[in-house]
Amino acid sequence: MHRRPRWLLFVLFLLVVYHVGAVIRALQLPTDTAEQLSLSPSLLLMTGVTWALLFGWVTIGLVRRKRGSVKRALMLIAVFIIYSALRLVVFTQSVYDRQRLPFLLMIFLLLLIGVVLALIRNQDIQNNGE
Repeated sequence: MHRRPRWLLFVLFLLVVYHVGAVIRALQLPTDTAEQLSLSPSLLLMTGVTWALLFGWVTIGLVRRKRGSVKRALMLIAVFIIYSALRLVVFTQSVYDRQRLPFLLMIFLLLLIGVVLALIRNQDIQNNGE
């Protein structure tokens, strides 16, 4: 039977909950606050729904032990990390945020390295038939 790492299920569950919360926040934004954001509330809503559905989809695949679900989940997390880093770089406006950008990008890089290592480990496990 196909392995499903519990830590990965937990991370995916947290990501689904986070993005459902982002959708709720986008729906409840006051007009004066929405005008000050670098992204429009409709774009926040659209990205939140998209990520929540994608993470929900890979979580269901992992729970059902579908073949390749671990790889799909790790790849989606890697894409999300890259998306988040790019979004941060493009939409960071304040001086404070610009000053901490190198630190945040280093964290994103470390997370991405962790996901890549997990992908490599998963591939090794599949190749060795464990």
